[in-house]
Amino acid sequence: MLFERLLSVRSVTQVTALNYLYAWGADNTGQLGDNDATLATKSSPIQIGTLSWRQIAIGSDNTLAIKGDYTLWAWGSNLQGQLGLGDGYSNPVIIPESTVTGSISWTKVSFGTNYSLGITSDGRLWGWGLNTSGQVGVNSLANVSVPTLVSGPAATSWSTVSAGSLHGLAITTSGQLYGWGLNTSGQTGIGGLSTISSPVQIANPLETTNSSWRALAYGSAHGLGIKDDYSLWTWGNNAAGQLGDGTIANRVYPIKVGNSSWTAVAAGSSHSLGITSDGRLFGWGLNTSGQTGVNTLTSISSPVLVSGPASTSWSKVASGLS
Repeated sequence: MLFERLLSVRSVTQVTALNYLYAWGADNTGQLGDNDATLATKSSPIQIGTLSWRQIAIGSDNTLAIKGDYTLWAWGSNLQGQLGLGDGYSNPVIIPESTVTGSISWTKVSFGTNYSLGITSDGRLWGWGLNTSGQVGVNSLANVSVPTLVSGPAATSWSTVSAGSLHGLAITTSGQLYGWGLNTSGQTGIGGLSTISSPVQIANPLETTNSSWRALAYGSAHGLGIKDDYSLWTWGNNAAGQLGDGTIANRVYPIKVGNSSWTAVAAGSSHSLGITSDGRLFGWGLNTSGQTGVNTLTSISSPVLVSGPASTSWSKVASGLS
């Protein structure tokens, strides 16, 4: 089961072992999807519908979800068209509505700040919603209220997508990594600081070999990726040391972090977490609230072992914003 990093701590949506959908917390824009016109906060889980679900992606005040039949559904705030309903940016949507009718099947979906990205079963990449920085990836800066094909390389098939705050990242089925959208800190990883509205391949020109990518994670303005050789690479904003290279200098291309083998990464707004192949959990970056988990409140610019239970082996990691 795939889950998106939570962009808000005010509401929660979860899928049970039976693939039923439950939600609780704030409901001021209908983000729980429980069809409650009063938009009342719920302090315990309530079931959303009776059907099975495959994936959920949670925005700050809205939700996208893929049902068991691979159809895409959306609810909550829609002021920027981020639900993809094409209905004139209505608000709120208090019960799940089908985003695309017909025979389109969805396999992955991701929420950014008031925009969305998704991949269909045929490998096509789509974007919709707020697009003032080109984050939807459709070679335009105009908002779009229905899923629109991302204008990437012709005939490209996509396998993984992640929406950052105002930039997108995606991996093709051949393992190439692309970025687009807001790029003021180098967060798209394409070199330079120019904002772009369609995908450009991410590759450090100083690398002798540009191997395939297998996983990625995103923060507000930084990215992390694991290559096929299990090496960790980071780029973008580094003001709090969230890139893990021992500096606080921003990077416009991916740079390698240490020599460990990594199996999983996650990113908060300005901190990062990762698991190595031997099951150890590390944290680095902004740490004013202890979010790196290293038993201190001091920010750190290189991976430090998380001070969890002794001899614990970790397999998965996720991060909130802070």
